[in-house]
Amino acid sequence: MTGKRQLSPKKRAQLIKRRKERRLIKKVSLYTFLINLISAVVLFVMIASYKFLPSKYLILLGVIFVITISIFAIAALIPNIKSGIKIFQSVISGILAIFMIVGCLILPVYLGKLERIFVSVPTEGSLNINVYVLNDTGFNEIEDLAGKTVGIQKDLDLDYQNYAIKIVNKEIVGQDIEVVELENIYSAVEKLYAREVDAIMLNQDYVDIIKDNKDFSDFASKVKLLYQCTQKIKIVTDTAAISNITKEPFIIALTGVDQWNYSTISASVRVRSDVNIVLAVNPINKQILMVTLPRDSYVPLNGNYNKMDKLTHATTLSDGINSWINTLNEVLDIDVNYYLRVNFSSLVDIINAIDGIDVNNPYYFETNFVIYDYDANDNDGVTGEHKAFEKGIIHLNGEEALAYCRERYYVKADGHMIGDLGRNKHQALVLKATIDKVSSVAIITKIGKLLESLDGKFTSNIETKDIYALAQMQLDDMADWTILTYAVTGYGDYLDSYVMGIKLSMVVLNKNELSQAKQYINQILNNQIVEID
Repeated sequence: MTGKRQLSPKKRAQLIKRRKERRLIKKVSLYTFLINLISAVVLFVMIASYKFLPSKYLILLGVIFVITISIFAIAALIPNIKSGIKIFQSVISGILAIFMIVGCLILPVYLGKLERIFVSVPTEGSLNINVYVLNDTGFNEIEDLAGKTVGIQKDLDLDYQNYAIKIVNKEIVGQDIEVVELENIYSAVEKLYAREVDAIMLNQDYVDIIKDNKDFSDFASKVKLLYQCTQKIKIVTDTAAISNITKEPFIIALTGVDQWNYSTISASVRVRSDVNIVLAVNPINKQILMVTLPRDSYVPLNGNYNKMDKLTHATTLSDGINSWINTLNEVLDIDVNYYLRVNFSSLVDIINAIDGIDVNNPYYFETNFVIYDYDANDNDGVTGEHKAFEKGIIHLNGEEALAYCRERYYVKADGHMIGDLGRNKHQALVLKATIDKVSSVAIITKIGKLLESLDGKFTSNIETKDIYALAQMQLDDMADWTILTYAVTGYGDYLDSYVMGIKLSMVVLNKNELSQAKQYINQILNNQIVEID
């Protein structure tokens, strides 16, 4: 009779060790598969819930996940699969699981950045009516103005001024201030400088306009703020979002603020609109028409022909951005759907985030602006240089693009100064190049930097869901957009300014060009193909 062959203690120990190793390999294979399965499901559900990817890409992603998981399931769940295959499956499953877990963690971060970019525009803001005195008058407290003369505006901000006067008189123990009505903002400063009034009461938003006047360039050093009356105001925008931004043409009004500080792009801030561009967008025909208007266009502020002034002054009125929107609506016979407000820092950061833009420059010119390596918190910059822009295709970083957009004083080879109209053209070229770059496939690799650059850098009433819809549409068809530009020009004249109360240099818009701009916009809105020579 034969019995089982007895294993030596050494071989028996080796066999037990191999069995333990196989059991361990099976467990690791199973656990890595389960982790991979869970992370894949979570990531897929997360991506699908954001409604960012088009359906065809979502289906493709789902198929890839299913095939990959099925292969891993075979390797992990069938017991007789060789250990080497299970080890390979475990390694690959583990690596993929790590990537998917990282994706689950990063995706909400990116989407959170996007959510913060397109936040709801606040319904309330503030307006400051300030009391200013000369530095050498000895007035240090508002009580010092008891019985003194204070110049106020005759026609502007009347309700807010009246409220501020009541507040000031409550603060003063003794005789109320003596109010003197003055014709305009400039005359108020002139009376203060000439000491014909002891103080003046002004909307804070007019100070920058005052300092731009060469006669009052020393306003900041010669005058001090004695008292500030802050009042809450409602922020209203006469815009109506369309029901489906991927199926209906729409209009975006873009305004640029000629300052660095991010606080100036807030919806409640009433600073001048130095860039004025209207974009008529047709998502069906894939056309974008950019209509530029000179900042000095002589227009009815807030759509009121009794308030004729520069377009750039529209945002300084008490209803701020809404006044500008209503002005554009009247001038171009449109209904603005959305608005976008940017400033110097916004432009620089966005263009740098996409590694610059390529602009087809129509002529050689040099910039009179110093291109700074700037700090957003320090307007003075650190180092800087002037730059020449050659004719033809040129590559611009953010700082160079800003200088390119700002230049207007350089005299070209044909003897003509670039001027405001040339500057408008430069702005349109930079915007066109930026849209081209942002809508390209290559931007996917720079999405992180782009979102960082956009965070808090502009104000808009476009909703996040609409941005998702546009992005999904672009990813779905990867269509090339046709971007057209049309500039409305005019002739210069000295005409009455409603805000300033004196005659200022204005641009009277060319009626034929204005009519043509309206026609082009209507064609875009009516799904017609626009062609501009």
